[in-house]
Amino acid sequence: MKTSYRILEVLADGHWHSGTELGEQLKLTRAAVQKSVAKLQANGLKIDAVRSKGYRLVDGLELLSSQIISSNLKSEAKSLVHDLSVCFTVDSTNAQLWRDRDLRVANNEDKANGAYILLAEQQVAGRGRRGRSWESPLGGNIYLSVLWPFQHPKDLTGLSLMLGVVIIDVLNSYKLMYTGLKWPNDILIHDKKLGGILVEMVGEPQGPCQVVMGVGLNYHLEPSYGDLISQPWTSLTKESQEPIRRNELVVRILNRLLIALSQWSKTGLAPWLDRWQRYDALLGQTVTVDTPAGRRLGLAVGIDELGGLKVAIDGEIIAVYAGDVSVS
Repeated sequence: MKTSYRILEVLADGHWHSGTELGEQLKLTRAAVQKSVAKLQANGLKIDAVRSKGYRLVDGLELLSSQIISSNLKSEAKSLVHDLSVCFTVDSTNAQLWRDRDLRVANNEDKANGAYILLAEQQVAGRGRRGRSWESPLGGNIYLSVLWPFQHPKDLTGLSLMLGVVIIDVLNSYKLMYTGLKWPNDILIHDKKLGGILVEMVGEPQGPCQVVMGVGLNYHLEPSYGDLISQPWTSLTKESQEPIRRNELVVRILNRLLIALSQWSKTGLAPWLDRWQRYDALLGQTVTVDTPAGRRLGLAVGIDELGGLKVAIDGEIIAVYAGDVSVS
């Protein structure tokens, strides 16, 4: 797909480019250009092809840029980054960060502090919680993963909830309305799924560990992909009244998230509880909770100081720390 990506970089401006122009610019044959364009079309991109004009990417596309993102980070956030990169296509940004980490460990090059950050234009095996697939079209969404070290697994309590609040705070900076969080990891607008969070850990039970935090946000999702999603969904281009640039969105997220991570070992979840409660989409709802102990039906009444979902069942409030939740 390297050749296809080079062509996409040219077509991203949304203008017409002839096959001859593309071939000369990228040193490709006309047949290679046609084949690569066909691959991009097969991945869901709307590319017009007219014999007298050439090729045009309908509506254009803002490609993610590690240079643009890095240069626009605030100095405090930027100082916390070891590496920030963007790849064209990957199975999963979380999985790739783990592979990169394993290679650094094998070469004794892993750093004790700071972030490794990976974004991708496309995931071919995107994952959600409990092994679910995540629809990941080319160039349409935000696929962002951040690897961060911690001194002890206990430091991770409520981490995904903090990340959810960070995302909602950023979305609200664009004046998006009716945003919310569904425990434990869904990002909502108008009660429709906009994105999700996946946190994965590796390390010693009583010692240092590393965590990869993955964020997937629907930026622009074509109906053909939406048909594959089994729940109500939405996207930023459908919900926003103003243009949202993908690189700027990532910058805003990282500026908040990196600072929060640098302070997390001291603060934990406590400073984030009030904001979570304001964004809690389940509060006051009758819910069904599928837990390792079985299915329970009750009333969602918030979260506790450890990030567990509080559910009122038969006059008793229990806290659920793992499981799936649905509104009944």
